[in-house]
This record gives sequence, structure tokens and C-alpha cells, in this order.
Amino acid sequence: MKAAKMTTNYKIIVALATVIIFALALFGAYRFSQNRPGEPKAQASPQPASGFEALSLPQTSPTSQSPATGPEDEVAPNIGISLTAPWPSATITSPLKIEGFANVETGAVAIVVKDVYGKVLGQGKASACFAKNPCPFSASVVFAHPETQTGTIEVFSPSPKSGAKEYLQIIKINF
Repeated sequence: MKAAKMTTNYKIIVALATVIIFALALFGAYRFSQNRPGEPKAQASPQPASGFEALSLPQTSPTSQSPATGPEDEVAPNIGISLTAPWPSATITSPLKIEGFANVETGAVAIVVKDVYGKVLGQGKASACFAKNPCPFSASVVFAHPETQTGTIEVFSPSPKSGAKEYLQIIKINF
């Protein structure tokens, strides 16, 4: 009787340990799959996600104004644009809902939908921020019926000085 009770207790302990290990593995996989721009990173420059064209980001310098709640030498880490929707190679329809996180000097994000030949089909904009951590943005962009089956979505912060497309992200999509 005592041996049977110990075997049952041992089975329960093994089952609980297996459940805990499985839960930790799922949690680790979830954390790995999530883009967490608001958490500290080893590098201050954002890296393009899979499916995005790798483009060099302009070098930024610390701002001349200090934050109201921080030391004089504090700068905004995590500068740039990170997209969460739509995914690369997704099939999109008009109106397009685009979402992501941005931390850009201008506090604005521009969105341009183009066909495969570069013809602009639609444009939009969203408010962003320039702070210690990126803030979420979303926009709805109405675009014309494309004549091609593929195209791109460009998301960037327009430079107020030169009009250049700063922090440009390009997503290849299907219509």
C-alpha cells in the first residue's frame, strides 16, 4: 500500500514538473516571437524584421533639449519605426490598416502604398512620438485599385529639413 502511494505521488510530481517545463517553454517561445520595442535592447538602432529590406538608418545625435524628468545627457534610445501589421507578403485590401511603433524626431509617420512599378496608389499619415520609448501608431489608408498583383508599403518619418524618408521601412505585399 505504501509503495503504491509513493508511486502515485511520484507520478504527480513528474506530471507537475512536465507541465511547468512545458509552460516555461511556451512562455519563452511567446517572448521570442514578440517584437518588444519598449523594452531595453542591446543596440539603440532598430533592426529590420524578417521580410523588410535592410536599409541604413541615419545617424542621430542627442537632442539639445533635456527631458523634463531626466538628466541632461539622456537621449531617446530605440529610435526608428517598427511595423506590426500588415505582415510582409500579406494580401491587403483598401482601406489598409497599418500598425506599429515609432519613435521619431518629427512625431509623424507617413505611409505610401505603391504597386510593383512604384505608382503611388494611396497615402496616409499617423501621429508618433519622440520619447525615451516608442509609442504605438495606427492608420487607415484608402488606396486605388491596383493593376498589378504585388506592391509595397513604405512607412517613414519625413525629414522637415530635406524631405528625406528617414527610418524607411518597406513591406512587400500582395493585392
